[in-house]
Amino acid sequence: MPMDQAGVPEFMRVTANIWTGGEPQGMAGLEALQKLGVRTLINVDGAHPNAEGAESLGMRYVHIPMDYAEVEMISLLSILRVVS
Repeated sequence: MPMDQAGVPEFMRVTANIWTGGEPQGMAGLEALQKLGVRTLINVDGAHPNAEGAESLGMRYVHIPMDYAEVEMISLLSILRVVS
């Protein structure tokens, strides 16, 4: 069930250290994630994330674009590598 997190649509906790949600909305969204202790953001769509904004807050963006209709194994393995 999505949580109410300002600046991050569809925000949900997956595990103690993994969250999921939509693209952070501006610096307010990135700052909200920073306050939660988020250190790495993974972008899986074609949009260009605000990597500079994230970096200015001590976080990093990893861009792993994928096709939602058919997720390739290499994309899943890339995500698993970043998460571990």
